[in-house]
Formats: sequence, structure tokens, C-alpha cells
Amino acid sequence: MALTTLTFLESATITPSGGTALVFSSQGIQGDKHKFVCDDDTDLRTQRSMEYTVKRPKPQASAPNGYTQARSSGIYKQPVILDNGEITVNTVTMGLNVDVEMTIAEKTELLKQGAQMFIDAELASLHTKQNLS
Repeated sequence: MALTTLTFLESATITPSGGTALVFSSQGIQGDKHKFVCDDDTDLRTQRSMEYTVKRPKPQASAPNGYTQARSSGIYKQPVILDNGEITVNTVTMGLNVDVEMTIAEKTELLKQGAQMFIDAELASLHTKQNLS
């Protein structure tokens, strides 16, 4: 059966629970990027990492309010060793593009709604089986 509707919660509380805490340590900031690596991984070939990037708004006459949108993005990388010994890197990428006039509360709400794209049961088939229906 094809996916025809989705339900997201507005003003939801999204808090991970259960599981084991993974500790990520900062590797520093270079330019507009901040990288973290997982302290719990002892094999550097399969060490998980996160990298965040921020692009600040710039004046632009053609933009709706005279500025480009503020942009932030993050990528979570999880290298794995395949059965043939080769290494591949699985990733999860997220991004936020917002107008400079949005309040912190509005940005937070947008993030909470967007996070549901990754955890909503109705989208499980999309992410786990790469199935659009």
C-alpha cells in the first residue's frame, strides 16, 4: 500500500531514551566546520564522527528580506568493514535553512518537526528499505 499521508506532532517533545550513551569529543573548529569523534570507538578505521557546518546570512538585494538564509548542517558518519574487508561509510545528513527573522522558538519548533522525518514509523520503509511507497 502506498504512503499517502504522514502525521507529525506540533509542539512535540523529542527526547531519545534507552540505549547506551556514546561520548563524542571535539576535534576543534576549522573555518565554519566543527568536528567530533566517538571516544568509545577503539578502531580508528570504524570511528564514528559528526561534523557541523554553519553559514551566516549575507546581504543579498534579491532575497525576500535583503539577506540570504542562515544555514546549518550536520553529518553523522559511521564507517563499517564489509565482509570483503573493504571499508564503506554510512551517513545521516541533516540541514536547517532559515530566514534571519525567525525566532529561536520558531527554529526549535521547525527542528522538532523535521526530526520526525528520521524517527516517524510511517517513514521507516523509506529509510530502511529505500522504498518510496
